[in-house]
Order: sequence, then structure tokens, then C-alpha cells
Amino acid sequence: MNLWEKYKETVRRNCSGSAGTVLDLPGWRNRLFADLVLYILPFSLIALIPGVRASLQTGVPLIAVFDIIVVLIVLAIAFSKGLPVWLRKSFFVIACYLLAVVLLYYLGIFGVGLLYLLAITIITILIFPQWVSHLTVAINAALCTLLGLLIHLGVLNSPITIPFTFETSVAVFSNLIFLSALFSVLVPMLFNGLQKIIFEQNQLQNELVENEKRFRSLVENGTDAVAILTTDIKPIYISPSIKRILGYTEEEFLQSGLTSLVYPDDWKELTNSIGRALVNPGAPLPGCTARLLHKNGTWRWFESTITNLIHEPSIAGIVDNFRDITEKKEAEEQKEFERRDKEALINGTEDLIWSVSKDFKLIAANQSFVTTIQNYAGIIFKPGDYILPEEFFPKEFLALWKGYYEQALAGENFKKEIYAPKSEIGDESWSEVSFNPIYNNDEIIGLACYARNTTDRRIAEERLKESNEFLQKITENVPAAIYQFEMNSEGKMRFPFMSKGLLSILPELDMEAVKKDAFSAFDKVHPEDFQTLLSSIEESRQNLTDWNLEYRTFTKDGRTVWVRDASHPEKREAGSVVWYGYIMDITHKIQQEQELAEYNGKMISILNSIQDGFYSLDKNYIVTYWNNEAEKLLGVKREAIIGKSIYVLYNDEPSRKFFDQFRIAEETGEPVRFQDYYDPHERWYDISVFPSIEGLTVYFKNITNLKNTEMLLKTANTDLKYKNLELAISNRELEQFAYIASHDLQEPLRMVTSFLSKIEEKYKSLLDEKGRKYIFLAVDGATRMRQIILDLLEYSRAGKTTDNLTQINMNDLLVDIQGLYRDVIEEKGAVIKFDSLPKITGSKPAIHQLFRNLIGNSLKYAKKDEKPIIQIEAVETPSHFRFAVSDNGIGIDPQFFDKIFVLFQRLHDKSEYSGTGIGLSICKKIVERHKGEIWVDSSENKGTIFNFTINKDLS
Repeated sequence: MNLWEKYKETVRRNCSGSAGTVLDLPGWRNRLFADLVLYILPFSLIALIPGVRASLQTGVPLIAVFDIIVVLIVLAIAFSKGLPVWLRKSFFVIACYLLAVVLLYYLGIFGVGLLYLLAITIITILIFPQWVSHLTVAINAALCTLLGLLIHLGVLNSPITIPFTFETSVAVFSNLIFLSALFSVLVPMLFNGLQKIIFEQNQLQNELVENEKRFRSLVENGTDAVAILTTDIKPIYISPSIKRILGYTEEEFLQSGLTSLVYPDDWKELTNSIGRALVNPGAPLPGCTARLLHKNGTWRWFESTITNLIHEPSIAGIVDNFRDITEKKEAEEQKEFERRDKEALINGTEDLIWSVSKDFKLIAANQSFVTTIQNYAGIIFKPGDYILPEEFFPKEFLALWKGYYEQALAGENFKKEIYAPKSEIGDESWSEVSFNPIYNNDEIIGLACYARNTTDRRIAEERLKESNEFLQKITENVPAAIYQFEMNSEGKMRFPFMSKGLLSILPELDMEAVKKDAFSAFDKVHPEDFQTLLSSIEESRQNLTDWNLEYRTFTKDGRTVWVRDASHPEKREAGSVVWYGYIMDITHKIQQEQELAEYNGKMISILNSIQDGFYSLDKNYIVTYWNNEAEKLLGVKREAIIGKSIYVLYNDEPSRKFFDQFRIAEETGEPVRFQDYYDPHERWYDISVFPSIEGLTVYFKNITNLKNTEMLLKTANTDLKYKNLELAISNRELEQFAYIASHDLQEPLRMVTSFLSKIEEKYKSLLDEKGRKYIFLAVDGATRMRQIILDLLEYSRAGKTTDNLTQINMNDLLVDIQGLYRDVIEEKGAVIKFDSLPKITGSKPAIHQLFRNLIGNSLKYAKKDEKPIIQIEAVETPSHFRFAVSDNGIGIDPQFFDKIFVLFQRLHDKSEYSGTGIGLSICKKIVERHKGEIWVDSSENKGTIFNFTINKDLS
């Protein structure tokens, strides 16, 4: 390696962190910086001696001094070891600024100083992130403005020969600042695009390499073989897996050709598949099976998927992807043999035999099963069919069978007698069915079923049972009393049969007594209805007409019961008449009718008193109801409109648009609500139309005042939008002012602190104790003032980021804060407890600062003789999360609860506890920005609990 290569490698390694190539944008920036130093250093050394000589000849030796300083800095940047790249870049920019200021001062605004400033901006854009270039623009503006102003005011006496007027400097510096700003915006945009292109190219390259590796591995190691054939079925490529599948090497397979390897009877199917592929380019054609000759002399079955890719330049052939299915073929043949053998055995019986898989699909069935199902449901089941199709069987029937199948699949052997109801084409039937699980290595893989028809026996049993239970079900389970009532020719009445249902109506009735004499039952009839009852019975007896009567009875406790008595009479020999009928309790029905009548009366009263207009129309738009408010609003009396068509009174053009809405409600069957202006009345109406079977119901009210108010509100809302916009602009300006003010205030404090420290250092021996104390107090005051300014800036920003809402895992956030306070926690032996805190929505930086301040206070104000214990808990409510941060610290006197949340309010001397008294003010502001509240519970020496809420809805 020659001297130049060694120099280049050293500079690049030191200034970019690597001597190799880089592809990402940060690496590119570092390489650009390294190359900048690489070439600037030799040129700087070459130009140093002439530059020093020129400076001395012109009487400006300071330029020579700064030239030497800058060259030394560049040498240190290039060859020093251990410095991070960002620090080398910073030193380089500082050196350039030193030289630019000197040249600007000595050579004027028309010298090379301005070019140096512009060059610094361009270099910064190239080697730093974008925000640094913006900072450089600001520094250039500040330097130019300050230097020009100082020279213009005569504070500095520049030795330049060209007049340095303020107007000239403003013009020149403005152009410089404009160019700097332009470069700081346009060049980063170029870099961002470059970075995206580089990233996408790298990603595509990596994906391409990875895909190629994956494809090669699949081709070489897969169980399939891949061949590329010509149109005349000659192989031009075979994958390496052919050695494992057929025993041939790639060269042997290509030399043999397919004509000598394909079984003669299968050659036609292969050529047909190739032909179909030729007319379907690009379409995979699976399913071609053929036998190929193995190298060991055996024939092996293969299944192929053929794809015509002749049109693909990278392939230019027909791709044949084939795999060995010999074992599968042999297994299928064996399975077919076994299936036929079993079919011959099970098809010789009339009983049903079938087997079902775990997913309720038919495995096998005998002919009796297939025929029986076909005759019952009209469906022919085949192996593999779902055996519980809803379109052929009732849902309840399927649910029953599915339950039995699942019971057997759970491992139970059992028998059930199952009823099949009558279908559209089949008769009802009963079967005794056996369910038996099928096992394979202790695993249930299905179930075998055996069924024998027991319909004849079951029907006989069911008919007998139904015959015995029929009368009992009728008499005891209907919601009425069934009876047989008899009146002989002499007028004596009795109940030969009365069901027990009568006791539910008249609990105290003697059932045996009424069988002999009906009057023991008639005693329970209400006196006012008794004569009507007897008269109606006599009328039915004489005319043999059905008897139907509603009357009252009363119970022993005096309760009135309404009943309906209905029966049919039949004439018997010897002049007696027998009625067969029922008695039903209709008390509830009578009460409902009374309540309905009362309710209708109330509804009419309510409709007449409501503030909305209300009327109803039948299907022909005839008015059937018109309330009092409708009379007032429309000026038409109820008597003048009821029973008339609405079109008779309202047939003008303004009314037709209302009737159009009526027709929409009628046609769609959906309620329609609309608002419109009715010109004849000069009013706005809000109208709701409800369709029903009877017609339309219309509610309407005068909303003219509301519409006028809406117009006023729209105007007010428009004004409010402009006010909000002005307020937002004002808030941004105030925030910018606060930042600039805090930044500008810190600089004088820093200078005061710096100069006082230098005075103390230089005149330490001349100062007495009081003088040193004064200097200490001044430095301390300036330091605290600077901290107050920083705290004020932080307070102004606190909670402002609630626009950037995200979901926050509170457990992760507190673990992060524990890491920040690790040293303090270890020093004090503190314990921070929290568990299963919720995830909340909020501004993560603000919530982080909130908990950081509260936990920091708990650590700061801990008791000196006791380990701090800090507990964080949370409770979720429907609207918010409530958090509590408690400790065992020194506590707070309740009289100071309101004071602690005020800016700069401290309860302790700064010598005891550090701080400016702004932390809790920031906490309060963050909580309020999250629509919550914060408060404290505490007492002296008993710890403190800070409670606060975070609203769930921050929209």
C-alpha cells in the first residue's frame, strides 16, 4: 500500500468510522465528511505558507495566526484517535466559523468571509442532519447582523478599505441568509429522496437474494422434481432432486429422454396434457398421472402439474412439476379392494349399517341404508357426503342425531330407539340404533352405526298410550274446565262429568256434589247474573242452540271471577238434554278490556292536551282524528274536518310538497320526518309521519322561532370559528415568544456566572471572606435564575402534546422511570410498587413527565431514617382512570394543599431540598390537559397520596 492509500484509509477510518463502503444516508454523510477532510488538508497545507506570507505583507498577521490554528484543527480532526465522528464534524465547523469571522472582519463583506459562511451552510447540510443546517442558518444570520451592526455603530473599527455601510451589509447579508436558508431546505429534500431510493434498492436486493436462495433450496431439497420440456417433449432441464426420486443423475435423465422412461400406456395422457398446456399459456394444469421407469427397473407412479412458460424468456419451455405417488396409488387400490369386500358382506341384510367420520361425513354404508334414506328424504348419500344436511331433514331431528353422534364420538357405546317423523315422501318410523366408536391406536376416528326397524311394534305401543292419555290431557291441561251438563225432562240439572280445571276457577267447589245437583255450583253465580244464566240454559234446551254466556261468579273470600261458559246441546231419549262444553276464566280479559277503554279515554285526553299538532288519516286520506293543537295551528275546527278528505281543505301548491312526503311514508312503510316552510301560514313546521295498517299518523309543530334561532346560531358559530383561529395564532406566537425569551435570558446569566467565576479565580488572593461570599451568592442566584427560566419554559410546554395521542402501557412506562431514578433508588434503598396497571390513551411524553415528577418528589421528600416506599395504583371507571401515587415520606401540612400547585411555591428552604417549586404546577397542567383533576391527601410525617384522573375521551 502506497503512502496516499494509507493516508486515505486512516482519514476515512477516523472521520467516518469505516474505511469500507456504506449504503445508508448517515454513512454517506460520514463518508462525505471524511473525503472533505481528506482533500482539504493537503490543499490547506499547500496554501498555508503563501497565505501566511500574504498576511504578514499586508499587515494583518492575525489572519496568518488563524490560518495556522485552522490547519492544526483539521490535522487533529484527521489523525486523532478516539474522537466520535459528530465531535470531529463539530470541530471542523467551528474552525470554519473562526476563519470566516476573521476574514469577514478584515476583508469586509465583499471578501471571502461571506463565501466561507455560505460554504459552512452547504457543508453542514451535507454532513449533518437537517436540524443542524437550520441552526447554521440562524448562526449566520446572527453573526452577520451583529458584526454589521457593531461596525456600523463604531463599536468595532474594521480595517477594511471598502466602506462598510449598514445598508450595504443588510443587502449582502440578506442574500447570504436567503441562500443559506434555500440550501438548508432544498438539499435535505434531495437527501431524503436519495435515502428512500437507497433503502428501497437495498430492500429489493436483499429480498431478491433471499428469494433466490429459498427457491434454490426448494428445488434441490424438495420431494418434487421440476423439468423443463420443449414442445416435442424433450427435457432441457431437470432439478437435482431427480437423483433422489428416480435414481438418475441430471445428465442421465436428460440423455435418456422421456420416451424411454414413460410407461407406454401412459404416454397418450402425457401428450394430451402437454397439448392442453400449449393452448393455455401460463395456466397450471394439475392432475396428469403417469408411470416412470426407476433406475432400479421398477415402475413408479407420478402426478404432474404442467405449466406452459414458453413465453417467459428466462424459462422458454414447458415446466413439468411432478412427484412420486406410488405409495398413494397402491394404498388406494388396497382400499378399493377392502371396500368392495365389505360391501358384499353388509349389503346382504335389510338392517341399516353405516359409519360416520368425526366431521359427520359418511365413510361407508350398505345398500339398505342408502335406499331407506332415499325413500324417506329423497337424497342419495355417497361416501364423503355430510350426513346431517339441513335442507333435507327437520332441524330438531338433525339436532337429536348430532347429539347421539357426539355422545358416541366421546367414547360411549349405547343403543337408542329413535323416532323419524313423517316426511314429504316417507312415512314415520321407529328404529333401534346402536352407536359404537371406531378406534385407531386408542384414538377415536369415527363411529359405526347399526339400525333395525321397530316401527310396527312402536306404533302399536304409541297408539295404546295415546288412547289412555288422550282424555286426561284434554281435561287437565287446557286452561279451562271441561264438562258434561245434563237437564232431564223434569228440569233437574247435574254435571255427570267435570274436569279438575274448575277448581282453578272455584277452589272451594265440591266436585262430587255437582255430579248429583248442579245448584251447588250455581250458588257461586253472582246474584245479578243468576237469572240470566237460567234463562239462557232454558232457551238453549228448547231450541237446541249452542249456549254461550259470560257471567260473574264469586269465591269464598269475596273475589269476583268472570267466566265464559260455552257448550253444544244434544237431545237424548226420555226428553233429557246433554251439553258438552267448557268454562274458562276470563277475568283477566275483562280487566284488560276495561283498562283499554280507560286507556283510550286517557289517550284522547292526552292527544288533545299535547303541545304538538296531531291528526290521523285512513288509507284514503280521510281525517279520522284532529286534536286541539291542530285546530289552533291550522285554524280548522275538528267538526269541520273529521270524516273529510285532507285534500278538500288543502289542495294548494304549497300543500302538495307535504303530501309528497306522506306518500313516501306510505310506500316505504317507514316513518318520515321533515321540516318545511308553509307559505300560506308564513311558518316553519317540523312534521313526523308514521305509517300503519290503518293509514297515517301525523305530528307537527311550529318551529319558526327555532329556525330563526338556528340562523342566529350559525352566524355566531362563524364568528366563533374566526375567534378560535385568532386565538390559536396568538397561542403559537406566545409560545414562540416564551422560547425566544427564555433562550435570550439565559445568555446574560451565563455570562454573569462565567465572569464572576473568573473574577473569583483571578483575584481569589485579594478577596476577603465577605467578597468571596458575595461572589458565591451572585453565582448561586444567577444559577437559580437560569433554572427558573428553564422551568418556566418547561411549564409553558407542559401538556401541550395532547394532540399526539397514543395508547400507553403504564407498566412499561413506570419501568422506564425506575431506570431513570436507578441511582437514587439504590442510594436510598427505595421500593416502588405497582402491578397490573391499565393501558390508557394520552400524550406519552406528558404522562411520562407527570409520573416522573411525582415519583421524584416522593424520593426527594423521603424521611432520612426510613426507606422510601412508593405505591402506584389505578382504578378504572366508565369515564376515566383514577391514579394514586402514595409514599411514606415527610408529608404535607393540610393548610398548604392549595399552595403546592402554584408556580414557585416552596414549603422548604432550598438548602434542605433542591428545586424551584414548579414540578407540581407542571403536573397540574398535564392532568388538566388530559381533562382530569389532581388533589393531595397528606399530613405531616405520615406520608402523602397524590390522586389524579385521566379522562378516557380526549377527543
